[in-house]
Amino acid sequence: MSAPSVYDPNSPGEQPIPLPNAPIRRISERLSVQPPLSRRGHGPGLLIFLPRLSGEVPASNRQKPLDPEPVQKWAEEGFAVAFVEGAQDLGTPDLLAEAAGALIDLGDLLDTKDKFGVVVYEEAVIQSVYQAVSNDSRFNCIIAYSAGLTSVESASNIPLLLHTPESGLKSTSPSATHHSYPVASPSFVLPSSGDYEPGSAALAQSRSLVFLRNHLGGPHFDLEAIWNEHCYFEFEDRSVAKTMATMVEEPYVNHIPTVSAIQVAPAPGLQGH
Repeated sequence: MSAPSVYDPNSPGEQPIPLPNAPIRRISERLSVQPPLSRRGHGPGLLIFLPRLSGEVPASNRQKPLDPEPVQKWAEEGFAVAFVEGAQDLGTPDLLAEAAGALIDLGDLLDTKDKFGVVVYEEAVIQSVYQAVSNDSRFNCIIAYSAGLTSVESASNIPLLLHTPESGLKSTSPSATHHSYPVASPSFVLPSSGDYEPGSAALAQSRSLVFLRNHLGGPHFDLEAIWNEHCYFEFEDRSVAKTMATMVEEPYVNHIPTVSAIQVAPAPGLQGH
């Protein structure tokens, strides 16, 4: 059957296709789990610590960011996400054990049951989380957003990826990788924060994703196959619904101006000058 020449939202090929959907599971008063939201349907486990502000509604005079909040974003990247909010007063070692158990209970939705990553957006708990992770071999890497992390134990061998404002201080840990950004606050990565900076947030997310893939062994996707499928539905099958089904819930494109260069032959009489 040939591709349609005009868009007809009522045609069989344009019926909405559901995106991956897995409801959040409430484990306890302090802990919840979001299964992966990729079509792959399974992935490595993450435990993330969120500040209370992650649930705030952006100011009315500020355009709503296109980026989702961290839980949804990591789930769309293919991770199984256990998360807590505002965890300053929680017993971190017990919380790690509870989170590991909740992730393991996902069964086939979890790729590995003895290797998890940690992402800390709540600066107040970075020190206690880092110490607890050092004593639990199931959590083998940590990412932290901080204004200046200086007190982590330098003797720890847990791989640490640290994101800070340019004014932030480096960790003393020999296993730490440090990146700084032209931002005012470590909350620059949270879309609900007034300090959100999309450019720096995207760069930090990309670096974090590479870091986690290196230490957790995934998730890995066949990007060429995904792109070919997307292009087929858009340009050959010409189905809006099927094209949208290859993307995330809120897809967007970063438009980057392209600089083109041409080679010009020297004008007569200028050769050799």
